[in-house]
Amino acid sequence: MTSFKLLKSTKACITLNYYCYHNPKLVNFLVQNFDSLHAISNHQNDITNHFKLKHTNFFDALESFQTNQYESYLKSHDINILTLNDLEYPNLLKQITCPPPILFYKGTLSCLSEKKLAIIGPRKPSPYAKEVSIYFTENLCQDFCIVSGFADGIDAIAHHTTLQNNQTTIAVMGVGLDKCYPSHHKKLKQDIINKQGLLLSEIPLFSTPQKFHFPLRNRIISGLCKGVIITEAAPKSGSLITANYALEQNREIFAIPGNIFEKTSKGVHDLIKQGAKCTTSPEDIYDEFNIKHPKHLNNSIPKKKKEVNMKPLTENEKIIIQCIKKPKHIDELVCETQLSISELLHTLTFLEIKKMVTKTDGSLYVLETS
Repeated sequence: MTSFKLLKSTKACITLNYYCYHNPKLVNFLVQNFDSLHAISNHQNDITNHFKLKHTNFFDALESFQTNQYESYLKSHDINILTLNDLEYPNLLKQITCPPPILFYKGTLSCLSEKKLAIIGPRKPSPYAKEVSIYFTENLCQDFCIVSGFADGIDAIAHHTTLQNNQTTIAVMGVGLDKCYPSHHKKLKQDIINKQGLLLSEIPLFSTPQKFHFPLRNRIISGLCKGVIITEAAPKSGSLITANYALEQNREIFAIPGNIFEKTSKGVHDLIKQGAKCTTSPEDIYDEFNIKHPKHLNNSIPKKKKEVNMKPLTENEKIIIQCIKKPKHIDELVCETQLSISELLHTLTFLEIKKMVTKTDGSLYVLETS
Protein backbone atom coordinates (compact mmCIF):
# COMPACT_ATOMS: atom_id res chain seq x y z
CA MET A 1 0.00 0.00 0.00
CA THR A 2 1.32 3.44 -0.98
CA SER A 3 1.98 5.74 1.97
CA PHE A 4 2.18 9.50 1.55
CA LYS A 5 4.51 11.18 4.05
CA LEU A 6 2.71 14.52 3.75
CA LEU A 7 -0.52 12.97 5.02
CA LYS A 8 1.10 11.70 8.23
CA SER A 9 1.02 15.21 9.69
CA THR A 10 -2.32 16.50 11.04
CA LYS A 11 -1.11 20.08 10.53
CA ALA A 12 -0.22 19.35 6.89
CA CYS A 13 -3.59 17.65 6.28
CA ILE A 14 -5.56 20.58 7.68
CA THR A 15 -3.42 23.14 5.84
CA LEU A 16 -3.56 21.40 2.47
CA ASN A 17 -7.28 20.84 2.82
CA TYR A 18 -7.86 24.48 3.75
CA TYR A 19 -5.95 25.94 0.80
CA CYS A 20 -6.33 23.32 -1.94
CA TYR A 21 -9.51 21.24 -1.43
CA HIS A 22 -11.27 23.14 -4.25
CA ASN A 23 -8.66 21.89 -6.76
CA PRO A 24 -8.56 18.06 -6.54
CA LYS A 25 -5.89 17.76 -9.25
CA LEU A 26 -3.59 20.15 -7.42
CA VAL A 27 -3.98 18.61 -3.97
CA ASN A 28 -3.41 15.09 -5.34
CA PHE A 29 -0.28 16.27 -7.15
CA LEU A 30 1.09 17.87 -3.98
CA VAL A 31 0.40 14.79 -1.87
CA GLN A 32 2.01 12.46 -4.39
CA ASN A 33 5.11 14.55 -5.09
CA PHE A 34 6.10 16.33 -1.88
CA ASP A 35 6.97 15.17 1.62
CA SER A 36 6.42 18.44 3.49
CA LEU A 37 4.79 21.86 3.34
CA HIS A 38 8.28 23.35 3.27
CA ALA A 39 9.13 21.40 0.10
CA ILE A 40 5.91 22.67 -1.55
CA SER A 41 6.81 26.28 -0.69
CA ASN A 42 10.28 25.82 -2.16
CA HIS A 43 8.81 24.68 -5.51
CA GLN A 44 6.24 27.45 -5.81
CA ASN A 45 7.28 28.52 -9.32
CA ASP A 46 7.32 24.99 -10.75
CA ILE A 47 3.88 24.20 -9.31
CA THR A 48 2.43 27.54 -10.41
CA ASN A 49 3.63 27.03 -13.99
CA HIS A 50 2.55 23.39 -14.14
CA PHE A 51 -1.01 24.19 -13.06
CA LYS A 52 -1.16 27.72 -14.52
CA LEU A 53 -2.29 29.00 -11.12
CA LYS A 54 -3.57 32.57 -10.95
CA HIS A 55 -3.77 32.84 -7.16
CA THR A 56 -0.49 31.90 -5.51
CA ASN A 57 -0.54 33.81 -2.21
CA PHE A 58 -1.28 30.59 -0.33
CA PHE A 59 2.27 29.30 -0.94
CA ASP A 60 3.65 31.92 1.42
CA ALA A 61 1.10 30.96 4.09
CA LEU A 62 1.49 27.18 4.00
CA GLU A 63 4.12 26.89 6.72
CA SER A 64 2.75 29.69 8.91
CA PHE A 65 -0.92 28.63 8.82
CA GLN A 66 -2.17 28.13 12.38
CA THR A 67 -4.13 24.91 12.83
CA ASN A 68 -4.59 24.95 16.62
CA GLN A 69 -8.22 26.13 16.40
CA TYR A 70 -9.00 23.40 13.85
CA GLU A 71 -7.31 20.63 15.80
CA SER A 72 -9.02 21.72 19.01
CA TYR A 73 -12.44 21.74 17.33
CA LEU A 74 -11.88 18.30 15.80
CA LYS A 75 -10.93 16.83 19.17
CA SER A 76 -13.74 18.46 21.18
CA HIS A 77 -16.43 17.49 18.63
CA ASP A 78 -15.22 13.93 18.00
CA ILE A 79 -14.44 14.64 14.33
CA ASN A 80 -11.55 12.75 12.76
CA ILE A 81 -9.45 12.88 9.62
CA LEU A 82 -9.36 10.03 7.10
CA THR A 83 -6.54 10.04 4.53
CA LEU A 84 -5.35 7.94 1.63
CA ASN A 85 -2.84 6.41 4.04
CA ASP A 86 -5.56 4.83 6.19
CA LEU A 87 -6.61 1.19 5.78
CA GLU A 88 -10.24 2.29 6.25
CA TYR A 89 -10.13 4.55 3.19
CA PRO A 90 -12.59 2.89 0.76
CA ASN A 91 -10.98 1.10 -2.19
CA LEU A 92 -13.77 2.17 -4.55
CA LEU A 93 -13.17 5.82 -3.74
CA LYS A 94 -9.42 5.41 -4.26
CA GLN A 95 -10.12 4.31 -7.83
CA ILE A 96 -11.71 7.58 -8.99
CA THR A 97 -9.79 10.32 -10.76
CA CYS A 98 -8.29 12.57 -8.08
CA PRO A 99 -9.81 11.00 -4.96
CA PRO A 100 -9.97 13.33 -1.96
CA PRO A 101 -6.70 12.68 -0.06
CA ILE A 102 -8.18 14.22 3.10
CA LEU A 103 -11.70 13.67 4.44
CA PHE A 104 -13.30 14.64 7.72
CA TYR A 105 -15.65 12.17 9.36
CA LYS A 106 -17.85 11.77 12.39
CA GLY A 107 -19.60 8.56 13.33
CA THR A 108 -19.04 4.88 12.63
CA LEU A 109 -16.21 4.46 10.15
CA SER A 110 -16.98 0.77 9.56
CA CYS A 111 -19.92 1.89 7.37
CA LEU A 112 -17.33 2.46 4.65
CA SER A 113 -16.56 -1.27 4.48
CA GLU A 114 -20.19 -2.22 3.70
CA LYS A 115 -21.73 -2.64 0.24
CA LYS A 116 -22.99 0.83 -0.62
CA LEU A 117 -25.67 2.27 -2.91
CA ALA A 118 -26.45 5.92 -3.48
CA ILE A 119 -30.05 7.11 -3.72
CA ILE A 120 -30.39 10.62 -5.08
CA GLY A 121 -32.93 12.98 -6.63
CA PRO A 122 -34.16 16.58 -6.54
CA ARG A 123 -34.61 18.87 -3.57
CA LYS A 124 -38.24 19.44 -4.60
CA PRO A 125 -39.39 16.00 -5.73
CA SER A 126 -42.77 15.03 -7.09
CA PRO A 127 -45.03 12.81 -4.93
CA TYR A 128 -44.14 9.95 -7.28
CA ALA A 129 -40.39 10.42 -6.71
CA LYS A 130 -40.92 10.48 -2.94
CA GLU A 131 -42.92 7.26 -3.13
CA VAL A 132 -40.40 5.35 -5.23
CA SER A 133 -37.51 6.64 -3.11
CA ILE A 134 -39.12 5.29 0.05
CA TYR A 135 -40.01 2.03 -1.70
CA PHE A 136 -36.48 1.40 -2.99
CA THR A 137 -34.78 2.56 0.21
CA GLU A 138 -36.95 0.34 2.43
CA ASN A 139 -36.09 -2.71 0.35
CA LEU A 140 -32.41 -2.03 -0.29
CA CYS A 141 -31.24 -0.67 3.07
CA GLN A 142 -31.38 -4.17 4.56
CA ASP A 143 -28.49 -5.28 2.34
CA PHE A 144 -26.73 -2.05 1.33
CA CYS A 145 -25.54 0.96 3.28
CA ILE A 146 -27.50 3.85 1.75
CA VAL A 147 -25.46 6.91 0.76
CA SER A 148 -26.86 10.33 -0.08
CA GLY A 149 -26.03 14.02 0.07
CA PHE A 150 -27.99 15.30 3.12
CA ALA A 151 -29.95 17.81 1.02
CA ASP A 152 -33.69 18.48 1.22
CA GLY A 153 -35.97 16.23 -0.81
CA ILE A 154 -34.85 12.78 -1.95
CA ASP A 155 -31.55 12.86 -0.01
CA ALA A 156 -33.38 13.46 3.28
CA ILE A 157 -36.00 10.82 2.42
CA ALA A 158 -33.26 8.25 1.75
CA HIS A 159 -31.54 9.01 5.08
CA HIS A 160 -34.78 9.16 7.11
CA THR A 161 -36.19 5.96 5.59
CA THR A 162 -32.98 4.05 6.24
CA LEU A 163 -32.95 5.18 9.88
CA GLN A 164 -36.63 4.25 10.27
CA ASN A 165 -35.68 0.74 9.21
CA ASN A 166 -32.90 0.65 11.83
CA GLN A 167 -30.14 0.53 9.23
CA THR A 168 -27.04 2.68 8.73
CA THR A 169 -26.65 5.53 6.29
CA ILE A 170 -23.76 7.71 5.12
CA ALA A 171 -24.34 11.42 4.56
CA VAL A 172 -21.75 13.10 2.33
CA MET A 173 -21.94 16.76 3.28
CA GLY A 174 -21.47 19.79 1.04
CA VAL A 175 -20.27 21.84 4.03
CA GLY A 176 -17.73 21.40 6.80
CA LEU A 177 -18.73 19.09 9.63
CA ASP A 178 -18.91 22.06 12.00
CA LYS A 179 -22.07 23.15 10.14
CA CYS A 180 -25.53 21.72 9.45
CA TYR A 181 -26.82 22.61 6.00
CA PRO A 182 -29.77 22.79 5.60
CA SER A 183 -30.04 24.07 9.18
CA HIS A 184 -33.38 22.30 9.77
CA HIS A 185 -31.62 18.94 9.40
CA LYS A 186 -29.95 19.21 12.82
CA LYS A 187 -31.96 16.31 14.22
CA LEU A 188 -31.29 14.20 11.12
CA LYS A 189 -27.57 14.87 11.51
CA GLN A 190 -27.64 13.70 15.13
CA ASP A 191 -29.87 10.71 14.33
CA ILE A 192 -27.37 9.48 11.74
CA ILE A 193 -24.63 9.54 14.38
CA ASN A 194 -26.84 7.99 17.08
CA LYS A 195 -27.79 5.09 14.81
CA GLN A 196 -24.19 4.17 13.96
CA GLY A 197 -24.14 6.01 10.62
CA LEU A 198 -21.44 8.27 9.23
CA LEU A 199 -21.03 11.94 8.27
CA LEU A 200 -18.33 12.56 5.69
CA SER A 201 -16.99 15.80 4.17
CA GLU A 202 -14.09 17.09 2.11
CA ILE A 203 -14.97 20.70 2.92
CA PRO A 204 -12.76 22.50 5.50
CA LEU A 205 -14.11 23.45 8.91
CA PHE A 206 -15.37 27.01 9.35
CA SER A 207 -15.76 27.63 5.60
CA THR A 208 -18.80 29.34 4.10
CA PRO A 209 -21.06 27.10 1.94
CA GLN A 210 -20.32 27.63 -1.76
CA LYS A 211 -22.07 26.38 -4.92
CA PHE A 212 -18.98 24.53 -6.11
CA HIS A 213 -18.95 22.46 -2.90
CA PHE A 214 -21.85 20.36 -4.10
CA PRO A 215 -20.31 18.99 -7.32
CA LEU A 216 -17.23 18.13 -5.21
CA ARG A 217 -19.56 16.29 -2.81
CA ASN A 218 -21.36 14.53 -5.69
CA ARG A 219 -18.20 12.89 -7.03
CA ILE A 220 -17.63 11.40 -3.57
CA ILE A 221 -21.22 10.09 -3.33
CA SER A 222 -20.86 8.16 -6.59
CA GLY A 223 -17.24 7.24 -5.90
CA LEU A 224 -18.12 5.48 -2.66
CA CYS A 225 -20.83 3.27 -4.16
CA LYS A 226 -21.29 0.23 -6.35
CA GLY A 227 -24.19 1.99 -8.03
CA VAL A 228 -26.30 5.14 -8.05
CA ILE A 229 -30.11 5.12 -8.07
CA ILE A 230 -31.70 8.23 -9.57
CA THR A 231 -35.37 8.56 -8.75
CA GLU A 232 -36.04 11.82 -10.60
CA ALA A 233 -33.99 14.43 -12.43
CA ALA A 234 -34.74 17.46 -14.55
CA PRO A 235 -32.26 18.43 -17.28
CA LYS A 236 -29.13 20.18 -15.90
CA SER A 237 -29.91 19.04 -12.34
CA GLY A 238 -27.48 18.18 -9.57
CA SER A 239 -28.58 14.55 -9.84
CA LEU A 240 -27.31 14.45 -13.42
CA ILE A 241 -23.96 15.84 -12.28
CA THR A 242 -23.71 12.86 -9.92
CA ALA A 243 -24.79 10.53 -12.75
CA ASN A 244 -22.03 11.90 -14.97
CA TYR A 245 -19.48 11.29 -12.24
CA ALA A 246 -20.84 7.76 -11.84
CA LEU A 247 -20.42 7.21 -15.56
CA GLU A 248 -16.81 8.45 -15.47
CA GLN A 249 -16.13 6.24 -12.46
CA ASN A 250 -17.58 3.14 -14.15
CA ARG A 251 -20.38 2.79 -11.60
CA GLU A 252 -23.78 1.31 -12.34
CA ILE A 253 -26.51 3.90 -12.93
CA PHE A 254 -30.05 2.79 -12.08
CA ALA A 255 -32.61 5.18 -13.54
CA ILE A 256 -36.22 4.92 -12.40
CA PRO A 257 -38.59 5.94 -15.20
CA GLY A 258 -41.27 8.53 -14.51
CA ASN A 259 -44.15 10.36 -16.13
CA ILE A 260 -43.22 11.24 -19.73
CA PHE A 261 -45.18 14.50 -19.45
CA GLU A 262 -43.21 15.75 -16.43
CA LYS A 263 -40.09 17.86 -16.95
CA THR A 264 -38.61 16.33 -13.81
CA SER A 265 -38.56 12.93 -15.53
CA LYS A 266 -36.69 14.06 -18.63
CA GLY A 267 -33.23 13.79 -17.11
CA VAL A 268 -33.86 10.20 -16.01
CA HIS A 269 -35.30 9.21 -19.39
CA ASP A 270 -32.29 10.75 -21.15
CA LEU A 271 -30.02 8.63 -18.95
CA ILE A 272 -31.96 5.51 -19.94
CA LYS A 273 -31.56 6.40 -23.62
CA GLN A 274 -27.82 6.78 -23.01
CA GLY A 275 -27.54 3.30 -21.49
CA ALA A 276 -28.46 3.66 -17.81
CA LYS A 277 -30.40 0.68 -16.51
CA CYS A 278 -34.14 1.19 -16.63
CA THR A 279 -35.01 0.15 -13.08
CA THR A 280 -38.56 -0.65 -12.02
CA SER A 281 -38.01 -2.79 -8.93
CA PRO A 282 -35.35 -3.49 -6.28
CA GLU A 283 -34.99 -6.96 -7.82
CA ASP A 284 -33.37 -5.31 -10.87
CA ILE A 285 -30.53 -4.08 -8.65
CA TYR A 286 -29.96 -7.44 -6.97
CA ASP A 287 -29.91 -9.08 -10.41
CA GLU A 288 -27.36 -6.59 -11.72
CA PHE A 289 -24.99 -7.40 -8.86
CA ASN A 290 -25.73 -11.15 -9.03
CA ILE A 291 -27.09 -11.16 -5.49
CA LYS A 292 -29.79 -13.63 -4.55
CA HIS A 293 -33.16 -11.98 -3.90
CA PRO A 294 -33.62 -11.71 -0.11
CA LYS A 295 -36.88 -12.85 1.43
CA HIS A 296 -37.87 -9.37 2.51
CA LEU A 297 -38.39 -8.40 -1.15
CA ASN A 298 -41.45 -10.63 -1.33
CA ASN A 299 -44.79 -8.78 -1.40
CA SER A 300 -42.92 -5.47 -1.51
CA ILE A 301 -45.24 -3.65 -3.92
CA PRO A 302 -46.54 -0.51 -2.16
CA LYS A 303 -50.20 -0.62 -1.22
CA LYS A 304 -52.65 1.93 -2.53
CA LYS A 305 -53.63 4.60 -0.04
CA LYS A 306 -57.12 5.68 0.81
CA GLU A 307 -58.09 9.21 -0.16
CA VAL A 308 -58.43 11.65 2.72
CA ASN A 309 -61.69 13.60 2.97
CA MET A 310 -60.39 17.17 3.00
CA LYS A 311 -63.74 19.00 3.18
CA PRO A 312 -64.16 19.17 6.99
CA LEU A 313 -60.55 20.21 7.60
CA THR A 314 -59.20 23.68 8.42
CA GLU A 315 -56.79 25.33 5.98
CA ASN A 316 -53.79 24.55 8.19
CA GLU A 317 -54.91 20.92 8.51
CA LYS A 318 -55.21 20.64 4.72
CA ILE A 319 -51.71 22.05 4.27
CA ILE A 320 -50.27 19.50 6.69
CA ILE A 321 -52.17 16.56 5.18
CA GLN A 322 -50.83 17.47 1.74
CA CYS A 323 -47.30 17.51 3.13
CA ILE A 324 -47.43 14.17 4.94
CA LYS A 325 -48.77 11.97 2.20
CA LYS A 326 -45.33 10.53 2.85
CA PRO A 327 -43.74 10.38 6.34
CA LYS A 328 -42.25 13.71 7.38
CA HIS A 329 -40.13 14.88 10.28
CA ILE A 330 -41.27 17.97 12.21
CA ASP A 331 -38.28 19.92 10.83
CA GLU A 332 -39.39 19.18 7.27
CA LEU A 333 -42.97 20.20 8.09
CA VAL A 334 -41.83 23.55 9.48
CA CYS A 335 -39.97 24.20 6.23
CA GLU A 336 -42.66 22.96 3.85
CA THR A 337 -45.80 24.30 5.53
CA GLN A 338 -44.34 27.71 6.43
CA LEU A 339 -46.38 27.53 9.65
CA SER A 340 -44.90 28.65 12.95
CA ILE A 341 -43.79 25.83 15.21
CA SER A 342 -46.60 26.60 17.66
CA GLU A 343 -49.26 26.59 14.91
CA LEU A 344 -47.84 23.40 13.48
CA LEU A 345 -47.76 21.49 16.78
CA HIS A 346 -51.24 22.74 17.71
CA THR A 347 -52.69 21.56 14.37
CA LEU A 348 -50.87 18.22 14.49
CA THR A 349 -52.32 17.58 17.94
CA PHE A 350 -55.86 18.01 16.62
CA LEU A 351 -55.13 15.79 13.62
CA GLU A 352 -53.88 13.10 16.00
CA ILE A 353 -57.04 13.45 18.10
CA LYS A 354 -59.08 13.03 14.90
CA LYS A 355 -57.03 9.86 14.22
CA MET A 356 -55.91 11.23 10.86
CA VAL A 357 -52.22 11.55 11.73
CA THR A 358 -49.90 9.57 13.96
CA LYS A 359 -46.33 10.05 15.16
CA THR A 360 -43.93 7.13 14.66
CA ASP A 361 -41.12 5.97 16.93
CA GLY A 362 -38.72 7.70 14.55
CA SER A 363 -40.43 11.06 15.24
CA LEU A 364 -42.01 11.12 11.78
CA TYR A 365 -45.61 12.12 11.17
CA VAL A 366 -47.64 9.83 8.89
CA LEU A 367 -51.25 9.60 7.74
CA GLU A 368 -53.34 7.04 9.60
CA THR A 369 -54.80 6.08 6.22
CA SER A 370 -51.41 5.10 4.83
